[in-house]
Amino acid sequence: MSEQPTNEASGAYSAPPPLGSQERIDHQRAGETLLTDDGRITDTPHAKTVAIQALAARMRSSTPELILASMGLVVGNDMAAHLGNGRYVLVPHNERYPSMGADVLHLDELDPTDPRHAPDRTVRMDAPQADPMIRMIAVSELMGSWAYGSNNNVRVLALQQAAQEEFGLTGVLEWQVDAKARFAVGLELDYNRDALRDFLRTQYEMTQEVLAARGITEVLSYRALSWPKGTEQPEWAAALNIGETVEARQRPLASWSADRQVVAEWLEQRRGNGAILAARKPARDLPRPGCRVVSSSTGRASSSGTRT
Repeated sequence: MSEQPTNEASGAYSAPPPLGSQERIDHQRAGETLLTDDGRITDTPHAKTVAIQALAARMRSSTPELILASMGLVVGNDMAAHLGNGRYVLVPHNERYPSMGADVLHLDELDPTDPRHAPDRTVRMDAPQADPMIRMIAVSELMGSWAYGSNNNVRVLALQQAAQEEFGLTGVLEWQVDAKARFAVGLELDYNRDALRDFLRTQYEMTQEVLAARGITEVLSYRALSWPKGTEQPEWAAALNIGETVEARQRPLASWSADRQVVAEWLEQRRGNGAILAARKPARDLPRPGCRVVSSSTGRASSSGTRT
């Protein structure tokens, strides 16, 4: 079992600084610096590309293991089967962002009238660039499984379980699934547990290196929760007052942001009741699947929207 991050007792967390305080402002500036790499990253596609490239290069899993974990036996079969075969090429879906995916075509399938099939826009499967590109596509697929929902597909449910195992988390919020889904998650872990844990562990190691290099020992982070009209709120949320410290169980992986405005804008798009949680987290616990003790401000969302 891996040692860090551990599932600290709730007393390990101190309350966040008050809104408007200089300490809160300093934390916000540090968070913005981390998110933009001192302003060098200017948009989400750029940020995702940087992260994907770094993860793909750093992960210890073999390329076939990554393909299986991210795309499965059926979808990823061509990439796994033809890697190293010069009779096949990769045709990227997006030339600027090759991690978005690629078609695998035999040389005989190339259309000389299609600009995408030009020699300078395809990558032979035996070329040095093929393996790094496929690894990036695989890592992008793993990231995408989370982007489509943190609990609504088999792969991300397997990631949740892998996170719980990798970081020794206890007391997390369980997710109810039927027997069919439970079997599918178990099968996913039987095949891909090592690669999924490698995916999570590598992100943790890279984050720790960045934080240590910048001398950051703790980070203030935020999470928004919403409950549609007619939905029963958890007991702790129903009686919550602004500024109170509460203990709220979470899934092994939960979305937090270093920018309060990001989660506030998300909450404004929702209908029903909502809350913004703030937590002061030790750097050693980042990226941490879920802090237990949070200080919260509450509000009501005003319009419909989608999960971000």
